Amino acid sequence: MLVRFWMPAYALLAACTHDAQYDDRRKELEAFRTEHVPAANRAQLIASGGNRLFWVDNAPPADATIMHSIIPGDPTSQVDYAFPVQESDLSIYRFSDQLIVDCDFGTSKVFAADQPNLEIDTSSAGFQGCAVDGGTIYAVVGQNTLRRWDPPAEPVDNFFDFVAAGITSSIGGFAVEGNLAVAVDATGDLYAVDLAARTSKWLRNDEDVSGSVLFDDRGVLYEAPSGLRYIEFADVEEPPERSFADMVADGGYHMNSSHGDIQEPSSPREIAIRGRHIIYRGKRGIFAYGLDTQNVIDLLLDEGEGFDAVLEYGEPVVTPNDQLFVRSGDGFDLREAVYQVDLTGRLR
Repeated sequence: MLVRFWMPAYALLAACTHDAQYDDRRKELEAFRTEHVPAANRAQLIASGGNRLFWVDNAPPADATIMHSIIPGDPTSQVDYAFPVQESDLSIYRFSDQLIVDCDFGTSKVFAADQPNLEIDTSSAGFQGCAVDGGTIYAVVGQNTLRRWDPPAEPVDNFFDFVAAGITSSIGGFAVEGNLAVAVDATGDLYAVDLAARTSKWLRNDEDVSGSVLFDDRGVLYEAPSGLRYIEFADVEEPPERSFADMVADGGYHMNSSHGDIQEPSSPREIAIRGRHIIYRGKRGIFAYGLDTQNVIDLLLDEGEGFDAVLEYGEPVVTPNDQLFVRSGDGFDLREAVYQVDLTGRLR
């Protein structure tokens, strides 16, 4: 049986008008965008460490896997690293503006971030799951002790005792920035840790941590079964916690009725925190939520959608001088080009 559906002419006109409005805004945002790595170079990773951007690509004609870094805004600072890159598992690498570390089982190597092939030190202990801050490397030894390593000096195995600081369950993950650390125990509880004061504070997270965790000096964003959730480091017994999806829903962004959901968070692991803003991948582009303003703004909008997408953006990374970098690709999610967006004066 053949069934025909007819759409009223006014509905077609409204849809066309809304699509035109979307495309006009997309083109307006592209004026802030420049190409950092061409698609032909097949970028596989982008990451930030301190004031440096790091990326790995397979540039023709040799198609060799090479790691690079640069201080955005200073072309003379680019470093093309000569040491071999473990292409099969790029997730092992941790970065700062001083160090590159392959945090892996077995022998871990440490390289200088500002030199093409300067190996500073090695460790046979293995540092899988390590954290790097400036010139310091941290790793959990056993289940509850933190090792600190400032290569080329010898590691300090008993630098911090999580049990003495009040965390009795084994540590499942952690990150460090200065004297502030955020730790996740084996049960999924979140803790803010003061390494200098040797104390910890349970953040009373409503749900267990199930994935990625990001933080700054004011709060932590964590992945839970229900989605992303944000907790302020408030000086109260029970810090306030909110659903990030609800925060975005109340953020006041609205394109039009045909594109009413494009700002909704779509990927809990495509996210960054910078300057009191959460930069995230929405359903059709890159957006920013202001933690102080409580407003959502658009930064880049995809061209096309689904399998018909011409250009989709993801994996946002923001450097301290407010430069946004994203990998981009087509509807088959082949993200190989990297674009740079100047956010100066735009995060408000």
